[in-house]
Amino acid sequence: MTVVSMRKMAFKLVQDRLVVFGFQKRRAGIFSCPILDEVIGWIGLNTATRGRSDALEINPVVGVRNQRIERLVAELTGDAFDDLIPPTIAGNVGYLSPARRYLAYTFAESASNEEVADRLCESIKMYGLPFMKKIADLRTMIKKMQTLRFGMAEQLHYRIPIGLWLLNEIEEAETAIATRLHTIGERSDPAALRYLSFAKELSELMRR
Repeated sequence: MTVVSMRKMAFKLVQDRLVVFGFQKRRAGIFSCPILDEVIGWIGLNTATRGRSDALEINPVVGVRNQRIERLVAELTGDAFDDLIPPTIAGNVGYLSPARRYLAYTFAESASNEEVADRLCESIKMYGLPFMKKIADLRTMIKKMQTLRFGMAEQLHYRIPIGLWLLNEIEEAETAIATRLHTIGERSDPAALRYLSFAKELSELMRR
């Protein structure tokens, strides 16, 4: 079995189980379900072979996407809006478990892949779904993002001030921007310039 066919097999096994939880396939390895108005639950199946040709490791990433925040990020950065990618906040499902450690599941020609898919989806049911429902609330989501422990910090720095502004917490949003700008300092690399432009656009929007 090739890696490509193994990935297709594993994704199909997982998909068959996720539909029971109300998820639908959106793209290869990406699933979503509605939670609240303008908020979707999000699952991504990251894959790796670890140098092997007979096995495929899947790292389940779970989280939510707030479409209001993502529309504003796209508008203020000049990016094209995508209604699925990226999630607003997401991370490996294992960090939501009592053990709080990375979890991955290995599919292989010699393994009982039905059981592997069962275990993977059970972890999403036990830890991912409650997390999604909890952080669908905007205030709860922002508090979780502010810890910078769940998600990519570089992305969260764009989303935190927008979320605070949507909560009408203007001073907190301005403080978040100022803190990030202080960290950037005199940098002039593309990532720094991108944030500087974003901060300017968001600050002007908040003053209207």
